[in-house]
Amino acid sequence: MESFVADSVEYLGTFSRYRPDPYPENAPLNAIWHRNEDGEDFWDVIEWNNPEPTGDHFIGITADNIVRTSVLDEDRIWDGDYSRRISFFPESPAGTMRCYRVKGLPNRGVDAPYNLLKWDGDLTFFTPPPVSVSPAQARIALHSAGLLGQVKQIAEDDPEIGIWFEYATAWDRANPHVSDLGAALGLTEAQIDDLFVTAAAINV
Repeated sequence: MESFVADSVEYLGTFSRYRPDPYPENAPLNAIWHRNEDGEDFWDVIEWNNPEPTGDHFIGITADNIVRTSVLDEDRIWDGDYSRRISFFPESPAGTMRCYRVKGLPNRGVDAPYNLLKWDGDLTFFTPPPVSVSPAQARIALHSAGLLGQVKQIAEDDPEIGIWFEYATAWDRANPHVSDLGAALGLTEAQIDDLFVTAAAINV
């Protein structure tokens, strides 16, 4: 993995969709608006009309800590027709993302496909975890990591996890039982991702 450590990171808020009232007369009816928990509009917060580019990046991060959007301030100048109000939240169906202003971040790689960047206080290239692996792949990966015995014990102690562990035909990364198992094992989300990457590479 290759990390980029920024000079500074400023949290701007968690932004969700809203509809302004009163609605601006010159805005199209299908414009999408976002504001943070303090009620501040996204484009006001990032000072879209700042005439002096600073080289700052603005990044949007969803709940899974994946960077979904990254723009330089030179690219964020609003052209007056509200069209760019939509572009910062391209992969967030609910329109909700944590947003940060990042200073001193190298341009290299930041505009790569967003799902190849992960956030843990800096930006890191990583191998995206597979959506799903087979139970055999999962068990072998857990065995190789020395975790299979603990997982079996957790499955015995928790009937719902036990049923899933015994009968699931696939282990989906997004399945809540995966996160529950990871938490019981003391694993971070990144460590769970790594286990899925390892499992996917196993031939069964």
